[in-house]
Amino acid sequence: MIRRISLLTACSFVAVSCGGGGGVPVNPATTFRSNVVGDSWNYSVSINFGKFGAYRGTLSNALTADTYNGSPSIRDTSTFFLQLKTGPSTITSYSELSPTGVLLADMVNTVLYPVTSDTFGVGHTIGPKTSTAGVITLSNGETITETYKVTGAESVQTAVGTYACWVVSQTVIDSNGTKDYFTLWVAPETGSYVKIADRTLNPDGTGYTYVASLTSAVTAPDARPVSSTGALRGTFTLPRPPGP
Repeated sequence: MIRRISLLTACSFVAVSCGGGGGVPVNPATTFRSNVVGDSWNYSVSINFGKFGAYRGTLSNALTADTYNGSPSIRDTSTFFLQLKTGPSTITSYSELSPTGVLLADMVNTVLYPVTSDTFGVGHTIGPKTSTAGVITLSNGETITETYKVTGAESVQTAVGTYACWVVSQTVIDSNGTKDYFTLWVAPETGSYVKIADRTLNPDGTGYTYVASLTSAVTAPDARPVSSTGALRGTFTLPRPPGP
C-alpha cells in the first residue's frame, strides 16, 4: 500500500495569479463532485525504477457496491498494470468505505485491515488555503501519517480534455518506513485528480517515481453518493507497483 510533495509553485495563494498559459488566470472549481457507486477513473502510467529501467502501464480506480461487516459499503479498487521485461504484471488493492465516505478498512500486502482510528480528511470544498493533516491507524498497529496542502493552481491537459486544477502537495509516511511524496493536480468537478506524480522511498533505500495522467472517466450520477470529498477521500491511495 502506498499513499502520497514537493513542487511548491512560485505562485502566491491567490489562484487567479497562478498557472500556465502565459499568465492566463486559472480558476479551478472549489466544490468536489460527490463520488457515486459506478464511478471509475483510468490513467496512463510512466514509472521509473532507476537502474532497473522505465516502464509504461495503466492505473484504474473503480467504486462498486459491497458489504463490509454485514452492512452496505463501497469498495474502492485500484488496479496497477505494468509491462515489465519479465512480462505483464498486475497488482490490485482495495479499501472499504461507508456509504457516507468513512474509511472502514484498507489493504496492506493483500490483507484487509480494519481502520481503528482516522483523523485525516479533506473537506467538501478546496481552495488556496486548504491544508490538513492526520493519522490513519489500522488494526495491525500500522499508522499512516498524511499531510495535504494546496500550493497553487495550474491548467492541465489530458487525453480527455484540459482542466483547471488545484496543485496539491501530499506526503504519506507509513510506520513501516515507506515514504511517499506526491504532487496531485486535482479537478474537483471530476471528483478526483487528473494527474499525479509520486516519488517513493523504501526503508531499504530503494525507490521509484511515476506519473499518471487521466485517459477516461465514467460517472454514475443516479447512484448512491459515496463522499463529498472527492475520490479516495482525498487520500489518493494507490497499490504498490511490482518490482522490476
